Amino acid sequence: MQHAAEQGKVFGFDHLIQMQKNIEKSAFLYMDFWSQLSESQPDISFLSSIASKISTTVARIDDHWKKLQRVSPNIPKALKMYGRFFNEVLNDKEKGEKYIQK
Repeated sequence: MQHAAEQGKVFGFDHLIQMQKNIEKSAFLYMDFWSQLSESQPDISFLSSIASKISTTVARIDDHWKKLQRVSPNIPKALKMYGRFFNEVLNDKEKGEKYIQK
């Protein structure tokens, strides 16, 4: 029984690390997107490519979050990280605060 609990912690930790990496990646992608959009003549194909990457990365974040919650729900660091992702990257303060205050 102890072995299964330890595996769950390792599995959860892996999802936490992957979620963090994808949050960082999405932040950089959003910066690239908005930087390109602020150009006098934005490259539409580049914007489309970045938008697709953002969508994929955000889906990965959500996937890691769901898997992490199944293994180890309510980890304070994970809640704060996910909440800050909503606050600072997605600009969804209401949803972000919901996770941060859990």
